[in-house]
Amino acid sequence: MLKKLGIGAYIACVVVVLTIVSWILYGINVTGSGYFKGQGVPFVVLFSIFAILCEVGAVAIAIFAPKDGTIGKICSFVETALLIGGIVFLMATGMNIISSRAQGLGYIFGADANVAAEFTADDFNSAVMAIVSAVFYLISWLVAVVAPFFGLAKKEEAK
Repeated sequence: MLKKLGIGAYIACVVVVLTIVSWILYGINVTGSGYFKGQGVPFVVLFSIFAILCEVGAVAIAIFAPKDGTIGKICSFVETALLIGGIVFLMATGMNIISSRAQGLGYIFGADANVAAEFTADDFNSAVMAIVSAVFYLISWLVAVVAPFFGLAKKEEAK
């Protein structure tokens, strides 16, 4: 079964792992102490789940769907749509995190000496974790963009 998978399927699996790591980092940022504690972004968890489901669904179709006939064409279309859906969900997640954290990051890192004295080490750690989680989501998105350029299933050679 794994012999039927192409490079794109393995890249999609990497995207799933990166998305789960990004989701964990985001959870640490929201639940940890510091400036961003309790400041969850509503769609991050939902979009992360959708992105994971899209990538897993595309790989499952590549493994189990028939390749010939009308059903094969429909499955190929759905596979491509799922890959694009995963890209869109990861992009939206990254943009939501960046847009929700930008003002706080500017306030923490751009404050003058008087205001900066109010911040604790936990606030700076929270800000760094916000940046790390956003960067991981963006890396997941970039890797997801690469996957559709490779085939999810190996091309069958004519005998």
